[in-house]
Amino acid sequence: AYNRFYNERLGHIIQIHTDGPTRQYDNVRIHSNVIQLGPNGDARGTNVSNTTPNSTVDIYNNVYDSVGQDFSVHISYTGITRFYSNTIVNGNGSGVFDGLIRLRSDTGRLEVVNNIIWDNGSSNQYVSAESGASLGTDLIVDSNVYFNRGNGPSADANAVNADPMLVNVSDSNWARRDYRPTGGSPAIDSGAGSVSTVVRMDLVGLSRPRGNGYDIGALESDGSIAARPNPPTGLAAL
Repeated sequence: AYNRFYNERLGHIIQIHTDGPTRQYDNVRIHSNVIQLGPNGDARGTNVSNTTPNSTVDIYNNVYDSVGQDFSVHISYTGITRFYSNTIVNGNGSGVFDGLIRLRSDTGRLEVVNNIIWDNGSSNQYVSAESGASLGTDLIVDSNVYFNRGNGPSADANAVNADPMLVNVSDSNWARRDYRPTGGSPAIDSGAGSVSTVVRMDLVGLSRPRGNGYDIGALESDGSIAARPNPPTGLAAL
């Protein structure tokens, strides 16, 4: 938690994994990180495997900016993964495993709720699953914002297919990028309350929800572009 990764050249930036056959992880949390590849990066986002079958893996309040070069932004294998309230900007899932967010195994479960999923225009699909996995049972999608690759999957009955209208995601100084939704954003107050057991604050410590409902993405709108709390130590980008 509370890290900024920038311009990395490696595989998965945050990986819970072992090459051995014995599953050894349970009850994993990955939250409140900013992962920015920058102009020369070539890496993926998060990967969780080798967790016990009924273990929960909570991944929330993370920002992935220009992550997933020739690979997916996030991949889950085993356990019950709750991918809640993350912001993906310019994600690339056109490589080995198609889809920005992917359930790689038919023995796991992946819930994708209240995320901004902004494609770079080249991915095959926003979310995907192994052929043996069932959309709606093993892969759950609900109340996500989908942008720049057509509409989201029909299984997301509360999909928001629109520009999330974030403050600043194109500044050449990556440390100045601001991933909050601006006033009028369709991400504001549109999220599902089902994330409340996991997500109680946003990336910079604002309580959730603040308005009439949860904002979709890693950051709640605070009602003012100028006013916001100081970021936790280690988040230079915010």
